[in-house]
Amino acid sequence: METFKFNFKSLVLALVVVLSFSSCNEEINTYKYVESVPCDNPDVVALPNIITDFECQANVDLDNVETVFNPDRSGINKSRFVGKYIDPAAPWDALIIDYGVPIDLSTFNTFKIKVKTHVEGVLKVKLEGGSSTPIEIDNNITNTSDWVEYSFDFSDQFNQNHNKIVIFFNAGNETNGSDEYFIDDLRFEPTADPCNGVAPDLSIVNDFDCQQNQDIPEVETIATPFKSSVNSSKFSGKYIDELGAWDAVIIDYGQPIDLTTQNVFSIKVNAPVTGTLKVKLEGGTSTPIEKDAEITKTGEWVEYTYDFSSQASENHTKIVLFFNAGVDTDGTDIYYMDDLKFIELTDPCSGVNPDLSVMNDFNCQQNTTIPGFLANEIVDNPMVNNNNPSNAVLKVTDDGTNAWDALVFDFGGPIDLSTNNILKIKILSTRAVPLLVKLEGGTSPAKEVWGSIDVVGDWAEYSFDFSDQASENQNKVVLFFNGGTTDGTATDIYYIDDVRFKEKVVVPTPILYMLFDANYRDAISNTDPTITGTPSFAGESVIGSDAYAGATDSYLSFPTTGLTSPEFSATMWYKINNNPDRAGILVMSPKDTNNANYPSVQNLRTSGFRFFREVGDNGNQRFKLNVGDGATDIWVDGGASADVDPTTGNWINLAITISATEASVYIDGALVAQSTFSGIDWTGCDVLSIMSGAPRFTEWGHLSDSSYLDDLKLYNVALSQNQIKAIIGI
Repeated sequence: METFKFNFKSLVLALVVVLSFSSCNEEINTYKYVESVPCDNPDVVALPNIITDFECQANVDLDNVETVFNPDRSGINKSRFVGKYIDPAAPWDALIIDYGVPIDLSTFNTFKIKVKTHVEGVLKVKLEGGSSTPIEIDNNITNTSDWVEYSFDFSDQFNQNHNKIVIFFNAGNETNGSDEYFIDDLRFEPTADPCNGVAPDLSIVNDFDCQQNQDIPEVETIATPFKSSVNSSKFSGKYIDELGAWDAVIIDYGQPIDLTTQNVFSIKVNAPVTGTLKVKLEGGTSTPIEKDAEITKTGEWVEYTYDFSSQASENHTKIVLFFNAGVDTDGTDIYYMDDLKFIELTDPCSGVNPDLSVMNDFNCQQNTTIPGFLANEIVDNPMVNNNNPSNAVLKVTDDGTNAWDALVFDFGGPIDLSTNNILKIKILSTRAVPLLVKLEGGTSPAKEVWGSIDVVGDWAEYSFDFSDQASENQNKVVLFFNGGTTDGTATDIYYIDDVRFKEKVVVPTPILYMLFDANYRDAISNTDPTITGTPSFAGESVIGSDAYAGATDSYLSFPTTGLTSPEFSATMWYKINNNPDRAGILVMSPKDTNNANYPSVQNLRTSGFRFFREVGDNGNQRFKLNVGDGATDIWVDGGASADVDPTTGNWINLAITISATEASVYIDGALVAQSTFSGIDWTGCDVLSIMSGAPRFTEWGHLSDSSYLDDLKLYNVALSQNQIKAIIGI
């Protein structure tokens, strides 16, 4: 970067110019030796917010900027003298104004400059130097005929530390080094107050912009960092979490907080670490109450809400915020917060249609009454996670010393088990115990199915098969926790959720099954594949103890004997490594002997299929399927719907299905691409390649895949979406 510096100087700047008897342009171009004085008033008082007007407020010398007669004294700029700057050739040459000390932006914080030029492009102004993070703002120069004034609002830098103003003309573009820019009236002015006329909204605690209705001690107002769709406001609050497990931000109203209608507290937070964000209402005469939310995302803005609707008639005067509650930190964690407010409780179930296959999810699908006999209550989910993200669940208190006390769901009439007859229930338990589920109450004999709670300390879903009751008459579902035993306590606690009946889905037997547990063997035929290159094992898995780990120029292959049929499906678990950024995953393709570069380059697509990935939108990877019908090839491309972010590090489930009429791609059980066609042709498809397009699909670079693969299954039927979900376990 070429840099130009300035020195502060006296108010009077002498300049040798040429006076002309015609136009200013003629003066500049022809009469070069006539002396003129831009300012003849020695008593002018310097205004510190003006950098230079090239006349009486020429408070700063700008190196490589020549003071000249105004070439166009019209419009917004009729001053006699202006500056002339010739932009050097490099794309990031800049005019740098170095104050040498922090620029005072407390009041004057909108930078303005008048420009006249024949060059369109980006006019970028940057504040830098000092100890604050540099910030830049762009304007586009589109008017190449007139003087135009450009403004750069740096009001959010009012408390920051910058020493330099850097101006880039035609930023980022390499030029011939002769582009002329005439500039004038470089200055800082007060920024117009955007909050003028904004009426206070007392439901907002503080938004650090126009609704700063309550002071928040120890929280500094700053320019909003990491702006996003969740928080794009100009200002936010910065809080450094102090030493100690229970240090807190205390917002003291000094009087009762009005919670009569707006009683859900909301706050946007950008956190440096995961942990508990606890909000407590206290003060006044009411009993304090606190609510927790788990911060699981860091480095991005997330909005958290706390339902205090039970406090509508209570008397609290303070809001207390505990960041990373209960954890003794080192006193350096920086939290950003914004838009602290109380909002009205809305019904999250508004517009949700009843799904009668769900008995009760204790949220929006409460299609049976709350069960009786055992003590129970709907409470906040004590462990919100991927296994159960629900907000509300049922807390059940079981007498573990009573072998046959039960929780009873009474339908009040026959349960429709004609289609949906597999009972599913999510349970969070602290004990591994027997669980008996019983259907009874109608005219049919009672039916019992035993199971066991075998996951402790986390949510798990359990299934009970009542498909033999499809035509029976039952009215009640009865749950016996720790059924038949008496080794518990009188107050054993179980949390349950999502009690529902689902259709029994019969999944066909696969024709090839590779679990990748310490070998590459097909468990159906008990044969090993041909191994090309040096694949390995991942040391992690979704199913079993291990998974396939791909490597460069490496893949597995099988003969296709017994694998080709009019219908075909494949399911697998897959963890992306997008280096390389395209790869074959499963390929059954014919030889391409007519290719000029055969056999190293092959790409005959009129038969078989090719399932692969390549670059999608926004850095994602896109999964595609190509199928041949004997005459041509059909593309199954879902566009962005089939994109997956490769940076998450998550396992995903992939499935392809090919029927006599259509071919489909599924990701995590969701249909992402589908095309109709006349059925697959298998001519010449004698090799199945796993985790590479080689050797039959190589022309476009879909070679070996460095990703992980687990639980690969092939089927000689076109699986339904429900069957795919059943394989996944959803």
